[in-house]
Amino acid sequence: MKIIKDFVRLGCLSALFAFFASGCSDSGSTGPSAGHKGGRIQLVPAINGKQGVGKLGSSGSAGLESFQVAVSQIQLAKSLNTNGSGWSDISGTLPLFSQDLGDFNAVDTAQARSLAWNAHYIDFCSHTSIERISSSQPFTLRDTGDYHWAVINWAPFFRIRATVPLPGNDTVYTHDGPIVSHFFPNSAVPYYVTESSQSLLQGPSEDALVRKNNGGTWFRFLKPLRLTEADLDTGMMVADTVGRDSLGQPIIHHIASGKWNVLLVFNPRDFNYAGTQDSGDMGINTDILSPAGSAYLHVPFLKATAVPYRDGEDVMRETYEFSVNGEFAGTQGTYGMRLELYLIGDNLVAATMTSYPTDGNLAPPEAPTIFFADTKGDGSLSLQNYDRSPIFDGFQRMTSVGGEGTVAWDPGVSGQNAQTLSYHLVESRKAN
Repeated sequence: MKIIKDFVRLGCLSALFAFFASGCSDSGSTGPSAGHKGGRIQLVPAINGKQGVGKLGSSGSAGLESFQVAVSQIQLAKSLNTNGSGWSDISGTLPLFSQDLGDFNAVDTAQARSLAWNAHYIDFCSHTSIERISSSQPFTLRDTGDYHWAVINWAPFFRIRATVPLPGNDTVYTHDGPIVSHFFPNSAVPYYVTESSQSLLQGPSEDALVRKNNGGTWFRFLKPLRLTEADLDTGMMVADTVGRDSLGQPIIHHIASGKWNVLLVFNPRDFNYAGTQDSGDMGINTDILSPAGSAYLHVPFLKATAVPYRDGEDVMRETYEFSVNGEFAGTQGTYGMRLELYLIGDNLVAATMTSYPTDGNLAPPEAPTIFFADTKGDGSLSLQNYDRSPIFDGFQRMTSVGGEGTVAWDPGVSGQNAQTLSYHLVESRKAN
């Protein structure tokens, strides 16, 4: 039995990048000059709901120093068809951010490293870089209706710079190198490894290019976001359900319409981890590998989704933690998972998951992405994968911090059996 001796999770400050929309009115198909109402949605990034983005990790200190992603689009959609984890036939879109990357699926390693491509990267650890997401988009009567989906696309090349201390006084430093493709046994889907040109146990850290096999994500809201004609008039009030009382009756309050906000949810806490390993161990998610397999660093997909809400509405974030027993390729142990639910009233509008090491014996698999959420007959949630298979089936939200529950869990990962997990609510707080 192979036991991974040393690894550590890489944590940094939680960040919520918020985008604030101005009061909106309809310009119609002929524009304001024809006497129609007109307006634009202004997007401004912020951290923890307050304007201004701080650095997530200072350069040269332990932690995440730079995480760069070439984001191509952030948009809401009324309708789309899913195909595996991808999508097609999107319609009724409300764009929030975009940059022209061309056919980013055709980008190769040389182009992703080129000076010309540098302009496309957005560094989620840099205030100046995040400010580039600020933009202004039209919002008109044609945009009213029910929005069911949030969609984010990015090029599959990421760049990362990190310095990660390990138990026993070792430290993992990111270094660049050629990218090679591999296949898991019995799988036709490639995964990619950056084979560092020098030992990851020697510093200082430098930017390293990582390639992933996916270029985006989407989430279907539990209930649709309904954009109405009243939202075009800042002088009107709209009824909003903010939860239920002790008798189960909806609590209604009225808020001013006409101002919309969108949170781009990204929490880099325990975002990635590093460690030392036997290079023959296939149970580890290796994205950057040291020569001779002496050390590695795991870089997950960008875990981000858009959360739309009216001005005056509270977006609540509930954070749940799990302990998972796992065994992969002869390596066994326990690891942690963190589930974050973002809610407006009783509408689940985003869900993100992270897996991280806990006992020093097991490097965890990639946490599954939640694409769908449904309410079951007993009021519990079915949180589902891209194929509508339940990841968590019968998940009961807790009403107070410290509340505990159990849920059926099926990660859909080869070698990881479905099991019943215990969980507890560690935090419930306003996110905007």
